[in-house]
Amino acid sequence: AVPVMGAVVAPALAGAAALAPLGLEAWPLRIAGVGIDWILRVADTVAGWEGAARPIAAAPQFALWLITLGGLWLCLWRGRLRLAGLPALALAAALWLGGAPRPDLLIAPGGAAAGVMTPQGRALDPARPDRFAAETWLRRDGDAATVAEAAARPAFTAEGPWRVAPFGDGWEVRIFRGARLSALALTRQCAPKTVVLAPRIAPRVAAQAQAGAAAGPCLLLDRAGLAARGALALSGKGDRLVVEDATAGRAARLWRGAGAVSGAGE
Repeated sequence: AVPVMGAVVAPALAGAAALAPLGLEAWPLRIAGVGIDWILRVADTVAGWEGAARPIAAAPQFALWLITLGGLWLCLWRGRLRLAGLPALALAAALWLGGAPRPDLLIAPGGAAAGVMTPQGRALDPARPDRFAAETWLRRDGDAATVAEAAARPAFTAEGPWRVAPFGDGWEVRIFRGARLSALALTRQCAPKTVVLAPRIAPRVAAQAQAGAAAGPCLLLDRAGLAARGALALSGKGDRLVVEDATAGRAARLWRGAGAVSGAGE
């Protein structure tokens, strides 16, 4: 494909640009089109070979720092001391290949999608898989499955209007996609080691449910809390729930309220 680009496509396009003022660019453009079509055919053939693409999980942030520092050391230093950058690169490769632990539960902004990690890979809530968010999660997991395949994995079960799935160390997520639910019905779902996701429930109902959750504590994610914190990554470690949101490390702004997610467990 590269020789065709240099020997056919590039000269033809240059000729088309030169002949365009005379209205004679048609033939050079046709020649360039033949070359471009050949390049695309080669790319399509190679991409279809077995093993042509291998998904890998996203690198840990510390590994990226090591790659940057080690690479800069090799490029900028002189003499034998430049080889001191190799251990940093080797350590970064080991950390990357070892794989950083991925969150047990991922929730897209506004609760538009949810996915739990299983032994088979991340399983998506089939009721409403947000394609863009789901594809991003699967790529960062190093998972070659499609969104449809991930949504078909056995994890979520239906309990009336609720979608339920286990995650982490004995935790459970319960998802309600409807807009109407009483505070009492919501309270009954708020059990220990439970994440209740109700993205369309009014904040008033969610606050009443949280106040009456005698069986709690649970983490209740309502419309207001999801709007304040954006995307969420949760990991259940024993009785502790680690929650990371999209606003972590973001400076406060006068036009944005602080906001908080209802519930306990962080």
